[in-house]
Amino acid sequence: MFYRKIPHLYSPTSPSARTLYETFTKQTSNKTQKMAGGKIIRITGGTSTTECESYTVFCENFYASAGGTSSFTAEGRTNFGEPQEPTTGGKHIVKGYWTDENDNKITEALIGETVKFHIETKDIPNGDKIEMILFDEDIHKSEIDSNESNDQILLYPASSDGKAMTEYEESKYAIVENNKAVKTIILSEYFSWLASQEEDKTVELFFSCSYGEQKNEILPIQFHDYLLVKGLPKVIFVNGQWRLAKYSFGEMVGPTQPKKPYWYEGDKTLDNSKKYFVIFDKFKIRNQELTNEELETKNFVLYYDGSSYAGADQSGKDRFANGRKFAEENFEEITNGLAGNEIYFISHSEGGAYASGMADYLHEKGITIGEHILLSPDEGDEFSINPEIPSYQLTYMFFSSIWNPTGTIINYEKNKIANRGFKKWGKYYAIVDWVTNEFRVKGTKKMGIARLDYLDWGSVHGSTNDKFVFNKINDLKEVTYHEAIGEVDGKGYSGIAQSATTNKTIFYRIDDQYISVNCPPISKIKK
Repeated sequence: MFYRKIPHLYSPTSPSARTLYETFTKQTSNKTQKMAGGKIIRITGGTSTTECESYTVFCENFYASAGGTSSFTAEGRTNFGEPQEPTTGGKHIVKGYWTDENDNKITEALIGETVKFHIETKDIPNGDKIEMILFDEDIHKSEIDSNESNDQILLYPASSDGKAMTEYEESKYAIVENNKAVKTIILSEYFSWLASQEEDKTVELFFSCSYGEQKNEILPIQFHDYLLVKGLPKVIFVNGQWRLAKYSFGEMVGPTQPKKPYWYEGDKTLDNSKKYFVIFDKFKIRNQELTNEELETKNFVLYYDGSSYAGADQSGKDRFANGRKFAEENFEEITNGLAGNEIYFISHSEGGAYASGMADYLHEKGITIGEHILLSPDEGDEFSINPEIPSYQLTYMFFSSIWNPTGTIINYEKNKIANRGFKKWGKYYAIVDWVTNEFRVKGTKKMGIARLDYLDWGSVHGSTNDKFVFNKINDLKEVTYHEAIGEVDGKGYSGIAQSATTNKTIFYRIDDQYISVNCPPISKIKK
């Protein structure tokens, strides 16, 4: 037989079940076959004839084509008009559909939303109950789980602590009033867990409804009207030190407010992050793009404060531990609604260690970290990252003339790397972000120091916090280095050069390799 399999639902004795059974059956040597979505194609070299007393087709799109003539004939009339909504054909249960909590018809919903299922009936007295059993549809999916059938979802009333798997008006039954019945469901984290177990990270919900002799009626009638429930990925921004800048160096060294105000260009930075992580199109529901405000309200974009109080009061190791603790204590807020999707981190300065601790704990608990971008991470020699978490580190630098006395004074001791202090190239010092140093965080997939000639002492640290930084991260992923020879000012040279990149970022260092061709005296400094 070839049929659509609903476990424990179809009874060949019920009219609606028999109709479905007969419609989707074909005898094939006593073997059962199951179609998981896709197409049914009939090809004949001659003539294909179907005879039936009544032939009804309901579909989203219907196409008929012919190389010669296409004819529709009838002994009576041929009618063309608006399409009819399919009905069960049963005695009492007519049809069913999903809506949002405001009774607008929907076929898609997010974890955390409240939805309703409406049943239209006929000739059922007020107060009678319809039995409703909820299922997640698996037959049409490309993947087949060990059950190889639709999965029943047990609904329970809300518990006193508000943490029930789902909440609705009455367990298992809906009461009919004026030939209508409604069941309300909160798509709680139980549905998120169910979706996380599926290959496509979604569940498609339908009901098996029964009243009297009309048993196991599948509603909605058409598969494309089932409710697709999904979660979304999350983007988490973790800021660094913000208390000290306003008392010392000003906004370009670092922002002076935590959380969203910390990120200079706010929504534009968020939009660029969604494009960079290639998740922009995922933030849609019911064919509408969710606004940034909606994403923040629904906790799909989160802003956390990873700053120490006074800088010197916490080491990188301390902030890493604090981040792990924070993720443990706020696990539900951070992970609710994911449904198996990824979390993406963007951190700056002191937030690098804090976010790394958060990511470490979440990864340990089975949450997928899509990527972590560490911008100018402070004290990168005092913490490390699990190498299974894809992490990329970016810092900025500029060249300063040796005649600038601050080049040998500001934070000289802190910038010692292998007892070298600021590295000298010809008549210039390489001023790598003097707040954070050149330290590479152990465990990162790739580290880069980008050269930006327009920077100065006040801006080299804070400038990694802007909307264009993702272009440079993209270039960091692309760039390679190689040996090179050439000539400048009539003199030959040999050194290390970088490959071309999409956004033309100039790198001073890639991982542990200095790019000497991008440094003086081979490369000219314009200021």
